[in-house]
Amino acid sequence: MKQPVARVEVVRDTYFGTTIEDPYRWMEDWKSEEMASWIKEQAAYSRAYLDALPERETLLARIKELDNASTSFFSFSIAGGNVFYYRRDPGEKLARLMVRFAVNGEEKTLFDPNTLEGAVHTAVDWYFPARDGLHVAYGLSQGGSEDSTLYVLEVESGKTLDLAISRTHLTTVNWLEDHRSFLYHRFPQRAPDAPLTDHYRDGCTYLHRLGDDPDRDPVVFGRGINPRVEIARDDTPLVFTRATSEWMIGEIRHGDRNELTLYAAPRSALADPADCPWTKIADLEDEVTSYAWIGDTIYFTTHKDAERYKVIATSLKKPDIVHAPIVVPESQAVIEEIRIAGDYLLTRDLDGGIGRIRRIKLSGGEPEQLPLPFEGTIIDLTNEAANLEVLLYLSSWLVSPRLYRCDANRGSITDTSWIPPSPIDVSKLEVREVFAPAQDGVQIPLSIIPCQRSETGWQQPYASDGLWFIWYFHQSLL
Repeated sequence: MKQPVARVEVVRDTYFGTTIEDPYRWMEDWKSEEMASWIKEQAAYSRAYLDALPERETLLARIKELDNASTSFFSFSIAGGNVFYYRRDPGEKLARLMVRFAVNGEEKTLFDPNTLEGAVHTAVDWYFPARDGLHVAYGLSQGGSEDSTLYVLEVESGKTLDLAISRTHLTTVNWLEDHRSFLYHRFPQRAPDAPLTDHYRDGCTYLHRLGDDPDRDPVVFGRGINPRVEIARDDTPLVFTRATSEWMIGEIRHGDRNELTLYAAPRSALADPADCPWTKIADLEDEVTSYAWIGDTIYFTTHKDAERYKVIATSLKKPDIVHAPIVVPESQAVIEEIRIAGDYLLTRDLDGGIGRIRRIKLSGGEPEQLPLPFEGTIIDLTNEAANLEVLLYLSSWLVSPRLYRCDANRGSITDTSWIPPSPIDVSKLEVREVFAPAQDGVQIPLSIIPCQRSETGWQQPYASDGLWFIWYFHQSLL
């Protein structure tokens, strides 16, 4: 079978005096008959080539066996003492939304998308439990579109309420202290002929109270709502509150940029969005990428003058990020996340490809590294409203994911035993951690997992430089 060749038709564009040639501009019309025909021919050629490979079926069968050998868990969250997460058992195509109750440790399926029938699959895109753990807002979309519709279910009964809020793709849901209302992000209804580029524009944060008509939900944060706040059409404006503070944070995300623009205001001012006294506390030039706050103090991670990030703090009553003191200075480890737990601020670090956790007393002091059960990746960490107990989800190349409880005040870490180890035998494998110099002299962490060893050395090694793979138990790759 001959490999299909794409037609060449050069289109030239000049940008700032430089001419760019594009020989395949016609492919941008992906709905055209020519493009559809070319893709089908490519697929047929690839299928024939792969099917003819020797031992392919044996290898494919082994990969499927390994891929379905273990139950996977991910996206943990704690609310009202209950632990929420996704679970996908062997043979299941889609993950279920689960809860493990604090009272008796019983595990319960809250929503199983595998039971839904239809021409295309329906998946759970995201979920956000209420603070008391009695309700969960979750998003469903069809056919991998991620064009979510928001629903709410009762945790105890498993009943889904009579509520469906469309156009909530990429949303966040912030439940308020009454446990009956929440803030959420929603995009406007588009005209049928609206350009595709408008799909992710002009989103706003709304306030919904259970039982109300969502089409009448008030806008509380968005473009043109408050003269004190600058929001562009492509920005994503969000509002977050915490049980541990009388302040709320207005977060503005700028497309794919990691840097945030942040505003602060008293929580009580949410009742009057137009006159809310928002104060800008961080902007793009401050290079803030994440934050955590408690009481009147907010902590920022920033890479301004710190390539591997540092943590600074300022008062929400009188914010001054320019003169904010450094709480955690830059070090050789990259600070990926910060979280308040008990009497401490925790940092999730990446040190040469290895996950670390440090704790720093909120009252001040030097960072202290917490000992972890093994070296690898911190897949997830979560806690409830600055509670001292933190859930750590850990894994490495040769250790399947395990869930641990960490007492931030004591620094102790214990296995929950909720997740059984993988049945895959990796006892004959070992990992060699080395550093490889780049052309500019930078040392790049490199993981080498040899498949077998002979008298002449290592044979058939698998290597990862940490750019494409994190330290994670990929059983189908092993």
